[in-house]
Amino acid sequence: MKFFCISDKESSLGFKFSGIEVREVSEKNEAKEVMKEVLNRKDIGIILITKKVSSLIKEEMDKLIYTHHIPLILEIPSKGEKGEEMNVREFLKKAVGIRI
Repeated sequence: MKFFCISDKESSLGFKFSGIEVREVSEKNEAKEVMKEVLNRKDIGIILITKKVSSLIKEEMDKLIYTHHIPLILEIPSKGEKGEEMNVREFLKKAVGIRI
């Protein structure tokens, strides 16, 4: 199973360098469409979605997080967001216990 990241443009670079498949989105309809596509893929085990993108589809995200067990959907901080700073590797290890 693979990781997939749905991200705003500013936050995507670190995930690309880590070898994670990334789709950059900037508007609500685009975010909904990408999420729908990724949920239908059988090779994806974990979907990472940045808070900027998640906020575009807040209602849908609330439903998906509580109804989908596979793939696991994790909301992650967007670049420049206040809070604990950590690189992609540290975040993934802390969030799901996986080292890349």
